[in-house]
Amino acid sequence: MQRRVLAAIAAFALALVGAFLLISYVSSADDRARADEQTIQVLVAQAPIPKGTPANQLEAKVALLDVPVRLVPDAEGAITDLAELGDTPSATAMLPGDQLTKARFAGDDAVGQTRDDGREAVSVTLDVQRAVGGSLDEGDRVAVYLTRTAPDGVSTSERLYEDVEVTRVSEVEASGVNGGAVTVTLALTPEQAGAVVAGMYDNALWLSMVDATSTSGSDK
Repeated sequence: MQRRVLAAIAAFALALVGAFLLISYVSSADDRARADEQTIQVLVAQAPIPKGTPANQLEAKVALLDVPVRLVPDAEGAITDLAELGDTPSATAMLPGDQLTKARFAGDDAVGQTRDDGREAVSVTLDVQRAVGGSLDEGDRVAVYLTRTAPDGVSTSERLYEDVEVTRVSEVEASGVNGGAVTVTLALTPEQAGAVVAGMYDNALWLSMVDATSTSGSDK
């Protein structure tokens, strides 16, 4: 009987040691994975930020954090110092956890003006690679794509609108990592305008050229 008790105690002790070693190994593996993962510094909202809040009033509401690059959709536009923005007001409301990017302080880069036909002229500033290499001209027709990145880092794209009129194109920067940027003005319905502006703030918009002869001529 005593031998059975001792054997049971020994088995239990071995199980505890095994569990401890397994947990230690897994924790060490996680630490190594985090150490190997590339990160980027970006200011992250720590409290709600209302639309229109001047950047120079945000010091108490943001923190500079190291964020895995795969979780930063707009690495090039990431803000690391509020001084970069001066007193520019936020162009959209932000919630805790939102990353501060230049697009969220775009000012007049996304302005809707009503046209005679009821559509709105909405301007969005995009890297040239997101705007058909910067080759767009007034009168062109484009399709609008929206890219979303899931928490696990997997990105998916959907075609929001198939045939949108370009009413104006102007160059913003002559150089840059991706060849510069352009401001493209699109003619959109009010419903379309809301989705496009939100996509620009998240740096998630892409435009593709549409063959005007293959469309019906009306925005979809």
